[in-house]
Amino acid sequence: MVCNSIFCYVYTLSPFLNRLIENMPKKMHLNLLIILFIFFCIWQFIEKIEVIGVSGGFGLNYFIFLYFFGGYINKYKFVIKDLRARTYLMLYIIFAIFNTVVYIYGTNHSTEFLLFKRISRLYSYNSPLVLIIAYCIFQYFHNIKVKSSLINYIAKYVFGIYLIHENQYVREILWRNLGIIEDVISSNQYLFLLKILKFSTLIFLSCWILSLIISKLYYALYELLKSIYTRKMN
Repeated sequence: MVCNSIFCYVYTLSPFLNRLIENMPKKMHLNLLIILFIFFCIWQFIEKIEVIGVSGGFGLNYFIFLYFFGGYINKYKFVIKDLRARTYLMLYIIFAIFNTVVYIYGTNHSTEFLLFKRISRLYSYNSPLVLIIAYCIFQYFHNIKVKSSLINYIAKYVFGIYLIHENQYVREILWRNLGIIEDVISSNQYLFLLKILKFSTLIFLSCWILSLIISKLYYALYELLKSIYTRKMN
């Protein structure tokens, strides 16, 4: 529910943030990203400072940083230097594996050394590696051309799947009332992966259909209000 609320806050601020992005010179925009990256990802990774409001990547300030980051990519297509799609994919795989291995090792030894305790934060949303990994996989898909009209149509409503299944009331239904987690955990090793695949597919399809319906209703309401407003203005 925290993320859904943050999305609403950022959406409310987006007209003002967009105006800043549109009028900000490229060099100033990049310098702002570097400064915020140091504050929110590097420094917060070394030593947490609650007053900054990062909250492990769930805070409003960090989402505003991500909005500026996304705005830069949307405006200039890449950060510093563009790479080929397969290079982005390789970097994503390398950093993801490295991050996972280091995280597991750091977590297992977090009680022995302070350094390993900090390394265990590598999976936090504001981890510098997580941001780099997200950038690489985003740029990979940004640089490939998907010509399938079906895939592009499905992709339009995928973000709604995240918003729906992460809603606090839907989470309560999915993970507690329906007993999905208990069903998966109680499975033997042969059915474990199959049940994960089954429930993931069912959740994806059901939430995608809901996302489609909500989007169509929202667009219909928007067009209705727009037509009413236009008639009154004329």
